[in-house]
Amino acid sequence: GDVKLELGTVAETVEVAAGAEVLQTTSATVNSTLIGRQIYELPFVTRNVLELVVTQVGSQTIGAPRTTSINGLPKGSLNITMDGVNIQDNLLRSDDGFFATLQPRTGAIEEVVVSTAGLGAESAGEGAAQVKFVTKSGSNDFHGGLFWQHRNTALNANYFFNNINGLPRDRLILNQFGGNLGGPFQRNRAFFFVNLEEFRLPQTYNVGATLPTADAAQG
Repeated sequence: GDVKLELGTVAETVEVAAGAEVLQTTSATVNSTLIGRQIYELPFVTRNVLELVVTQVGSQTIGAPRTTSINGLPKGSLNITMDGVNIQDNLLRSDDGFFATLQPRTGAIEEVVVSTAGLGAESAGEGAAQVKFVTKSGSNDFHGGLFWQHRNTALNANYFFNNINGLPRDRLILNQFGGNLGGPFQRNRAFFFVNLEEFRLPQTYNVGATLPTADAAQG
């Protein structure tokens, strides 16, 4: 027989997808965060991750990293923690707050957060500016790494001031090495992470000096 084609119902589907918020509307805290490869790949002189804070917004450094302040605040207003525990040299905090007795090392740190304004309740009473380090932890898979950094007098050019004073290269033999390993004690239940670093730096400094004659030395 004949096949009849009938009109179906008209159906419309409207999807509304919200984009990611550009502005943070749930918190007034101003944070700057370094994670993962940023900690490994940003250039800095040593493996002390505290030096990376000088690259963050609000940091002012007038000399060595240890002279850094944040937002122009005095050193006593800065707080440095690792996994929530203060690691500053509090004896010198009033004039040397940018200094940690326990140095956060590259191989051990997962995240660095610098908070400079509108601190939350978890930071209240700990300082007007916060530098928070979070260490790595183990997982269900084994992960680790080894490193060795070497500096040798034979590979270095002479310093400018040694050259103009006619002095030889300073002796400097740097060996910095170590590694880390993380994994499970018991899968999905207990994990471990360990980081070990060693730093050896025997060196000498050449000092140019004009010595008095034997008669002058006797007065």
